[in-house]
Amino acid sequence: MMTKTTTVPKNVYELAQERLRIVFNEFDNVYLSFSGGKDSGVLLSLCIDYIRRNNLKIKLGVFHMDYEIQYKMTIDYIARMLEDNKDTVSYTHLTLPTKLEV
Repeated sequence: MMTKTTTVPKNVYELAQERLRIVFNEFDNVYLSFSGGKDSGVLLSLCIDYIRRNNLKIKLGVFHMDYEIQYKMTIDYIARMLEDNKDTVSYTHLTLPTKLEV
């Protein structure tokens, strides 16, 4: 008599952790574009947690392109995330002009 083995499917968090493991193992430098929106905020948090949980001695490169039109709450969130995590992130801020001279 043969027994059937069932595997429990992985959830989104487990799959994200597998992908982060690959990224942080395969690359010397990892950079993330952080807009301050919900998607990039979740990814930044996942990366920071991964770095801390695995005691990695690296800093995640965080790039923010500032179009000078964000909401104040978004700007405050970006500043808070960067300040609270300066032990794990290296920040690059680029501001684009809102008015081009021709």
